[in-house]
Amino acid sequence: MFSEENWESSFYVLTNVGILVFEEENFSNPTRLIALSSLEVEPVSQKNAGKPFAFKLTVSEEEEIVLRARDRQQFDIWIKALRDLIMQVKKKPSSFQLSK
Repeated sequence: MFSEENWESSFYVLTNVGILVFEEENFSNPTRLIALSSLEVEPVSQKNAGKPFAFKLTVSEEEEIVLRARDRQQFDIWIKALRDLIMQVKKKPSSFQLSK
């Protein structure tokens, strides 16, 4: 269960290769790219997250990130977009690689 102190403000942008993470202090440069290739997404209940519209990104066996959308519409958009892109990556991974 999360308390109010556990939530940090960050900005996430979904791209065709992954999720860009921007920290609150610096919205001009991403601090991380989370690749879609091994990502899994699932909703998290309000009881477990402490807030509504939460979902969990499983990045690896060692790392999970819980995010929260601002409302039901944004939650549904994120879940659908993530699941669609993850499915596309699994079907044709060569189409979702960074160019050198």
